[in-house]
Amino acid sequence: APSLTLGCGSWGGNSISENVGPKHLINKKTVAKRAENMLWHKLPKSIYFRRGSLPIALDEVITDGHKRALIVTDRFLFNNGYADQITSVLKAAGVETEVFFEVEADPTLSVVRKGAELANSFKPDVIIALGGGSPMDAAKIMWVMYEHPETHFEELALRFMDIRKRIYKFPKMGVKAKMIAVTTTSGTGSEVTPFAVVTDDATG
Repeated sequence: APSLTLGCGSWGGNSISENVGPKHLINKKTVAKRAENMLWHKLPKSIYFRRGSLPIALDEVITDGHKRALIVTDRFLFNNGYADQITSVLKAAGVETEVFFEVEADPTLSVVRKGAELANSFKPDVIIALGGGSPMDAAKIMWVMYEHPETHFEELALRFMDIRKRIYKFPKMGVKAKMIAVTTTSGTGSEVTPFAVVTDDATG
């Protein structure tokens, strides 16, 4: 007699996805094929690392013909001259620079919008994030708001299970400006990921 607990067929152990019928009593082994999502890994076009690589990376900014650079960092790095290491190289090459250094730990949406306003007035063709995860995360959202002012932050923050099947279609980037991340700490990985952690200070 067929076993309905172990599967169809007189031996059992089969797996089907339809109603049980006479044909399923035949002792023919059938199993469900497991479909797995394709795995993928997306990284920036160029990644420079090791001590002393900053001037080499900035040379790419210069050779690409960029003329206006917005540096996004925090007050500590700005006050301690780290931003000068970038602006001095770029200014020597004739690149106009502007520095936004109001990013704090766990950046808020209000600060990001303030930086986006500066970007809209300065009109950079390259945005350089300098710091740990917070300046880089803030710079990413500033970049989106600069490239696409019509974008709503709430839509960007919608949850999704699969990055290839987002509820909100992410807009095309890189039309107005290029984004570069210069990390001063290790651990966050924000410099090589498309994600950002920003808190809406109005809603929490």
